[in-house]
Amino acid sequence: MASLVAITEHGQTIEIATVGSEGFIGVPIVHAVGITPYRVIVQMPTEAARIEPHHLIDQFNRGGKLRELLSHYAHVLEIQMIQSLVCHLFHNVSQRLCRYLLVTANSALMMSSGTTYLFQTSPPRVIMNGDERIHQTH
Repeated sequence: MASLVAITEHGQTIEIATVGSEGFIGVPIVHAVGITPYRVIVQMPTEAARIEPHHLIDQFNRGGKLRELLSHYAHVLEIQMIQSLVCHLFHNVSQRLCRYLLVTANSALMMSSGTTYLFQTSPPRVIMNGDERIHQTH
């Protein structure tokens, strides 16, 4: 899991999104901008593949499934950043901590077991190897 962290001119930081095994680092590359408005901090050990930006852009510009997947993920990341902003503005510290723990646990579980927990639904759902079930709480 990696955190995308915004940094102010005074050195203050705030986490604006997280990226797990479902995503990729480098959305600004596919948006064809040369500036990344955040830093990336790796939060837990993981394996990752690295591709040179020009190779990624070449493949992205060909269209097809890669372009579709990367574009959809960029949209999801944008939504996550907006949710993070709303959370920081309108929720108290306890609520923000709960959200952070749920996002972190979700990412850790995805990386270790192939299981995705969707905590922000009601009732919570669990997806295991593509099979979706309602999570029963007692």
